[in-house]
Amino acid sequence: MAGENEKSEREYIIFRQLEKMEHLFLWLSRCYYQEDIPVIEWKSKRAEELLTETERHYCGKCSKIEMCHEKKKRALLEKGELESNDVISYFTCHRGETMLRNVNQLYQNEMQQLRMKQQKMLQQKFFMSQYKAAAEMIRDCMNQWEHEYVHIDIVKKARQYGLEIRQYFQKDHNNPIEFYVLLKIKKGEKTAREIAGIFSEILGKKIRPKMQCRSVAGNRFVWMEFQEEPRFYILSKGIRIPCKGQSVCGDQFTLTQMKEHCFAAIICDGLGTGSIPEKESRSVIELFENLLESDISEESAVEMVKASMFFSPFQERYVTLDCMLIDLYTGIGKIIKLGSTETFIIRGQVIDTVAGSDPPIGACFDQKTSFIRKKLNHGDIIVMVSDGVIDEFGGKKEFAEFLYLQKESCPQILCEKIAAQMKECKDDGTILVFGIWNKL
Repeated sequence: MAGENEKSEREYIIFRQLEKMEHLFLWLSRCYYQEDIPVIEWKSKRAEELLTETERHYCGKCSKIEMCHEKKKRALLEKGELESNDVISYFTCHRGETMLRNVNQLYQNEMQQLRMKQQKMLQQKFFMSQYKAAAEMIRDCMNQWEHEYVHIDIVKKARQYGLEIRQYFQKDHNNPIEFYVLLKIKKGEKTAREIAGIFSEILGKKIRPKMQCRSVAGNRFVWMEFQEEPRFYILSKGIRIPCKGQSVCGDQFTLTQMKEHCFAAIICDGLGTGSIPEKESRSVIELFENLLESDISEESAVEMVKASMFFSPFQERYVTLDCMLIDLYTGIGKIIKLGSTETFIIRGQVIDTVAGSDPPIGACFDQKTSFIRKKLNHGDIIVMVSDGVIDEFGGKKEFAEFLYLQKESCPQILCEKIAAQMKECKDDGTILVFGIWNKL
């Protein structure tokens, strides 16, 4: 009894520490809050002030000052600088050249200050969002802790199969089922798959061990982790083709299963061809994979990847990100397109084209990423390519027509057929083809 009391006290202390951490991260996120700079109003105000000040020195009592003022202001806001044709009667204006040079220099200085303020605000927004995301992760952990409980019926039924359960913790979200159990075998040993089979009969759903689950249980209590078997499975194939004359392809891709029930297909296309874009693409795709594997939400992972490129101290570079994350329980695909070309979904005699409009990574951090959701069905074939492939076929319409004529349901064969058409290769090309099938 003393041991149980000590355990309860430890759990209470840990829970309260998590609660303090959550409050700390929320407080830090609020510290970084700042109102957005009203850029258009700010530019208009500064242009007005600069022109008024310079006209006081250079224009004197010119009769055309008001008309000239409005023309110069409009030109300054539209082009960012003044030219001779923006001044009324420029050739008869005795100090026009000096005035233009002075206004342009002062306005460029003001724009530089504005860019620095915007950069600072973007950094503050980034840190605010990450502290908030950390607080939400801690809250999720606490919510799961609060909803842990022992299922009496499951404990009783497990005894009939020779399992003794001391603790059974099931995640609050019961669909799909995911649980952790402290158990032992009354006689002999059982493998994790055998135990999963027992839980399948008890729960009435197909259960399997999680990847990190121990393989065998015996007569001592051990923790084991199980989850419901996903409904769908994926078969895939990917090929990279370097630009003609290059030995290294600047694109990078991954086709992998993440977080037990999520399949990820990702293409990163760096700016240009060769080793430099290849390294940039690889760094982006590795960072994105690691973030997704660490249970960070897809939204937070994308924002962190965008920030990593945007706040880089190196010269301005861009990387496209084309990603489809498929929930193997529901068959719902979440598509992320940052500067990438279209995705093609083949459904029998129909080809569905999915396009995005978000800029590539490194071009804009402050713009919220759009996520496109598509319900995938048994037998759907998905084709993802970089823009080098689309260009080789002469455009997305021609590429879709090529796919329609193939009548191919094997991802590997279709991927190889597409690659066989890549002969000139004026740009790096990446081809991902994968299909989804129902296994239950």
